[in-house]
Amino acid sequence: MVEAMDAAIGYDAGVQAAGTGTKQISGLGDKANSSILGLDALFGDVRITVTNLQADAAAETLIRTLQPKL
Repeated sequence: MVEAMDAAIGYDAGVQAAGTGTKQISGLGDKANSSILGLDALFGDVRITVTNLQADAAAETLIRTLQPKL
């Protein structure tokens, strides 16, 4: 999912919804985290969320590939 309006608000809501199981990921966007809900990254006011992949590494690669194209 790619969100461009109120993305920061959506990112914060996602972190809150994931609860204590959230792991911060450094070096990916302005903020990024991994949780049971998937991998979520914020680039300014654009949020990219990837769910249902086997590994965070695959989701991170997908986000890094997609982000420059936006």
